[in-house]
Amino acid sequence: MKLGTYNVRTLNSEAALSFLFDELRNVKIGIVAVCETRRKKEMSVKWNDGSEVMLGAAKNGVGGVGFIVLSIASRIISMEIISHRLAILKLKVGKSSIMKVIAVYAPTSAARDDEIEDFYEEFHRHLRQKSTYTIVLGNFNAKVRSGHSDEIFVGKFGHGARNERGQRLADFAECTKLYITNTFFQKRSGRRWTWRAPNDTTRNEIDFVLCDKKRIVKDVSVIAESKVCVHSDHRLLRAKIVVDPREESRRLARASQRRKPQQFSEALFSRAVKDMDWSMHVEDIDKDYESLLGQLQKCRSLATVKREVQCRRRLYEKTLQMLKERRKLANAGNTGLEYKVLCKELQRRMMEGYENFRKGRLRKVAEDRASLKKAWREVQVCRKMPTALVDVDGRRTTVRAEMEEICQTYFSELFASTKITDPPVFERIGQVPEVLSAEVDMAVRNMKVGKASGPDETRTEEVKAGGEVLSKALSVRLTKYINARRIPEQWKRARSVLIPKKGDREDIRNYRPITLLSHLYKIFMRVIYARMERTLDENMPREQAGFRKRFSTIDHIFTISQLAERCREYKVPLCLLFVDFQLALQKEEGVGWPRRQNG
Repeated sequence: MKLGTYNVRTLNSEAALSFLFDELRNVKIGIVAVCETRRKKEMSVKWNDGSEVMLGAAKNGVGGVGFIVLSIASRIISMEIISHRLAILKLKVGKSSIMKVIAVYAPTSAARDDEIEDFYEEFHRHLRQKSTYTIVLGNFNAKVRSGHSDEIFVGKFGHGARNERGQRLADFAECTKLYITNTFFQKRSGRRWTWRAPNDTTRNEIDFVLCDKKRIVKDVSVIAESKVCVHSDHRLLRAKIVVDPREESRRLARASQRRKPQQFSEALFSRAVKDMDWSMHVEDIDKDYESLLGQLQKCRSLATVKREVQCRRRLYEKTLQMLKERRKLANAGNTGLEYKVLCKELQRRMMEGYENFRKGRLRKVAEDRASLKKAWREVQVCRKMPTALVDVDGRRTTVRAEMEEICQTYFSELFASTKITDPPVFERIGQVPEVLSAEVDMAVRNMKVGKASGPDETRTEEVKAGGEVLSKALSVRLTKYINARRIPEQWKRARSVLIPKKGDREDIRNYRPITLLSHLYKIFMRVIYARMERTLDENMPREQAGFRKRFSTIDHIFTISQLAERCREYKVPLCLLFVDFQLALQKEEGVGWPRRQNG
């Protein structure tokens, strides 16, 4: 399969499109992502030879992208024009694989910085759509040249000098793990440039092919104007894509296997944090937070090292030898008395081996005063999973897609708001004090380690390892969030994990949802709570003992026990009322604001 990108400068008439088709017949190519069509209206047509064309419209005479699918139109799953700068084509590759091809036309170097950031933000949002392979074709208006020593996804071959837009593209490639494939193939200078300036002397490489799996890209080269020329100042860039079904199935099988054990190195992470610039370069909270997560991800990748594989064999060597002997007897057809005795002994030894392994691990953890809960999870060889769920109509289903839909519907209705309440109006009294790095350190120290991360993959251990540098960076941002009365949009997202309670496991009501929030959001809330804790305690009634520091319900339980004893002694009737709210989350709605008004 051969894919290409071509900035045609204009394609606003059928004559220009027909001329382009005639030129493309001179080369072997299956898909062409065209840029700068400058069309007034979108176009979706099927050519007489079976080729399909979808071209987007320009915006204020700028841009316009689309696809020309020549020889593989039968593989098309969908084609969509996102904007005048982005278009997405999905193809079926093999039996079950999907290739996502994105056509891109980035703003020029004269564009404002906010326009560039808006483009990359929109690009990144659509890049997250799931697919087996992702290929990006287009004009990025950026000069990348060769990669630096610390860059993995930029090769060592390039043309010209890297500019600011090129650095932005390189950073984006590192963040999204997309290989800039042009830079991995050595070509002479005349075969690299894709754009010629009006003075006919300046020539740069600003069109690129990006791919998430470098192995399928076998070559990227520029097609000479003697073969394809539509009076554009760009040249056609073509990539050769080879997908070997057998190799891909083997890679998929290896990827499905258990990953190599890795561990987090605090020393390497601390060193990487010190080498980073953690200043706020943009005023927008969401964009700055995206940049912060990108930097943390880069530090995390540099601090991940291979962990020494620990021996977790549950069976003794003698037991493994006996298993081999049983196989030999079974293959020889000897299933008599010797075989039966061996099977019985094997069963006893296997149970003994598993039990001794479990006891040994738990004993070692207890002696080391480590987490018994974590050790118990390690010795487990499997986890229970729901095999079926019952929907609201009582219909039982074992289809996983339908089970997911049942979960989503139930909890969406459970958390949905049914009452309209006006938010309270808070009056600001004075200036809110800045968040100090010491407050962040205290919040991090009070948080437990080893907890599951939220959607942003950031963990408390990383903030601890970042030390004073990362604490200062977070304190500046938390102060800004408080003064702006806003938090990043990512903090409003979370992962939900269902934990079964007592009762029928096919009833979705017997599952308890656990929400995994961002650890950075938890730090922010701990800082806020530390400032409010004293006021909350002073306004809390003495009768409230649960979930309070330095309070316990033991006194309450003792009082009830004494009361019950006195009633039995003097034969006084006693009634105890236990209230268990069903769907307590729905009953809680509407009482939150009055409670906050009372402190």
